[in-house]
Amino acid sequence: MPKLLYQTALLSGLRKNELRNLTIEHLNQQDRGLHLDPAWTKNRKPGFQSLPGWLVEELYAFVQSDEPNQLYARFFNRKGANRYEIPKHPLLYVPSHTARALDADLKAAGIPKHGPGGKIDFHASRTAYINLVLESQGITPKEAQELARHGTFELTMNVYGRVRQGRLAHIVEEVGEFLRPKEAEVVPGLYRQAVGAEQESATPFANRELRSSILVEAAGIEPASENESPSIYYVRSRLFNLTRRRSNQQDQQ
Repeated sequence: MPKLLYQTALLSGLRKNELRNLTIEHLNQQDRGLHLDPAWTKNRKPGFQSLPGWLVEELYAFVQSDEPNQLYARFFNRKGANRYEIPKHPLLYVPSHTARALDADLKAAGIPKHGPGGKIDFHASRTAYINLVLESQGITPKEAQELARHGTFELTMNVYGRVRQGRLAHIVEEVGEFLRPKEAEVVPGLYRQAVGAEQESATPFANRELRSSILVEAAGIEPASENESPSIYYVRSRLFNLTRRRSNQQDQQ
């Protein structure tokens, strides 16, 4: 099958019968998309399917080259071909047996018919398109439903929607990075432990301050003023103990 047929199917989600009925008249270069005729759409409603600008230009060049007509002429010259299936001024060439043509292309490309997500058939291009739309950043549920041309979002999400394990793992990594503690929140605590700093006791700070004050006053040392840091109590008490220890050592000598 022509590469352009695969590209259009994957970038529009159109079914094979809808693709087969497209003509040059349905292509809108200005608005970059395809007008859909209710005579051959599945929901029997008119519509417009947006396409990437580059694909619109390639489709226009393809039909201007008359290659779709040449491909149909080559195929329908075979015995038993149904000439009524050929659209007038076709936009694309769509084989009558898309399944057989797809199987041949898969074999030539070395792609297995069955994969982790199931069997690969032509309709899988529509499923792939809808899931690529659902995974697009910033898209709303209504926009996804509109591009899929479904009557309800439930059909878009619960029938066509798929889950990719690789994407789930990526999302979990992003959540983990968002909630991961920053380096500044972890390093200071580890640094204090590495240099042998004292661990905070369970005694409330106010109680520790009062206890230090009582020890200092009992030793006959003037308490620190209100503006002094509570750690001054601890320093002064240690100085007092050191002085008393040296005095005892001298008396023993």
